Amino acid sequence: MVYEARDSDLSALRFGVSPLSELCLSLRVLRAPTTYPVPAGWHAHVARQVGDLDLELLTALVNQRLGTPDFLNPRPELPLPRLCDELQTVATLPADAIELDLEDLWPENRPEVLRGPTPALRGRILAQVQAYWDRCFSPFWPAFRSVLRADIRHRSTQIADHGLRHMLDALTPSLTFDGTRLACDNRVGTSYEAAIAGRGLVLVPSLFTLNISYPAVARSSPTLIYPARGHGNLHTLTARADDHLTALVGDVRAQLLSTLSEPRTTKELALLLGKTSSAVNQQLRSLTAAGLLDTTRDGRSVLYGLSDLGSRLVRPT
Repeated sequence: MVYEARDSDLSALRFGVSPLSELCLSLRVLRAPTTYPVPAGWHAHVARQVGDLDLELLTALVNQRLGTPDFLNPRPELPLPRLCDELQTVATLPADAIELDLEDLWPENRPEVLRGPTPALRGRILAQVQAYWDRCFSPFWPAFRSVLRADIRHRSTQIADHGLRHMLDALTPSLTFDGTRLACDNRVGTSYEAAIAGRGLVLVPSLFTLNISYPAVARSSPTLIYPARGHGNLHTLTARADDHLTALVGDVRAQLLSTLSEPRTTKELALLLGKTSSAVNQQLRSLTAAGLLDTTRDGRSVLYGLSDLGSRLVRPT
């Protein structure tokens, strides 16, 4: 797939996070449980919670090539839209648009569970998506969101320090940019060329894609979903603490210090360490009081990063 981009398109490029898209992409894990390296704690939680869900319907929203319908992968028009607003948008889409997306998803051999009058089918899909969110996704969403927002901070820093082209080149090996064309190499995705032509291009990080992903058809709003930084080893993203550091400050605090290669939020650290936010927050406060961490704000979130003293302790020269 290729997006043709003018200078004005590139200057308007932005990032966003879509809770509905991330939820929809996570359905891939139900179909291919060992393919996506998400935290083991989430896998275990989902296994306990899916019993009352309509798994036949939910897994049918992922085809054999792990594609998902465009109407459940909306382009975020705000930096971080609310799930309820995204679901309301789906609820008001023309029935023909839903049917077209399902035809694109299953051009043949559509599962029986996705057949029938489109308005009724949409109602069943939305009900199951909401139930899946409530049972399986909502408890982990704050931590997932923190990881995704951290990725966007990193990409924004790359743009500021090295320019847009450097950021795009570093996004994923399956995306190439020659100055006017963004070419996506996805062997299981659809193939087409489309001009952005003032429609805007949004980059969306995800924990549930191994490759660059994009809308199934050219008519959809230009969007590129890419693997969030560190997602490939998210289940073991924490660095092993040095034995001497562990002996000095204890195992949990040593893990925290070693994981802070870049500033992170409490919820993000809790996800990475497999601990509760309250337990992590208590340790972060102690380390900050000891002068080993500095704090900065990113909107409503507090980011914890190594101070000069903390850096010297973790990485002595």
